[in-house]
Amino acid sequence: MVVKQTVTLRQTVLGSGRPKLAVPVTGRTAKAILSQAADAVAAKPDLVEWRIDFFDDVQDALALQRVGAQLRDVLGDVALLTTFRTKQEGGELALPDEDYFQICATVINGNFTDALDLERYHDEGRIEH
Repeated sequence: MVVKQTVTLRQTVLGSGRPKLAVPVTGRTAKAILSQAADAVAAKPDLVEWRIDFFDDVQDALALQRVGAQLRDVLGDVALLTTFRTKQEGGELALPDEDYFQICATVINGNFTDALDLERYHDEGRIEH
């Protein structure tokens, strides 16, 4: 017997029913991010994926959390998946693991996202924490 696991992000249940529609937000500035998010919400997606590696101020913890909180307000009840891809995974920035995990911690501590997509090819011990 195969037990299918699901994950619920706000109103969206992943792993059940029809495939889900995610709309990416890839703005480089707060203004562009919030504008793209408003357009995404109008399209009524199941969730929005914020690719924070495109954000010019991603390494500024206060700016990241401030824009994250504003984005959360724009999205309302739409689920938010936050993703950071390093250059080696097809993203915008080449960062050492320490910086990558600091950004991930900033996202988690900001309490604006519903899920954080972590790259698989990092120190597994660090990913589990």
